Amino acid sequence: GRIGIRIDGDRLLISNTAEALRRILHGTAWAHSWPTVLARLDGAEKAGVTRFKGIAGVSRAVSLPLQA
Repeated sequence: GRIGIRIDGDRLLISNTAEALRRILHGTAWAHSWPTVLARLDGAEKAGVTRFKGIAGVSRAVSLPLQA
């Protein structure tokens, strides 16, 4: 949760704006566009405003089925 990833039921939620994810992906092709790329996967959905444990406030997120 602190890096912007959490499981909710049978879905994996990934923050669109988490600073920790941005640092992890720094220098990769995903650094600025991970939400867009993830949203292209089969079964992906926009999750809307989501709270992640350890991140102050809320963030929009991409929701993926765990099977993906």
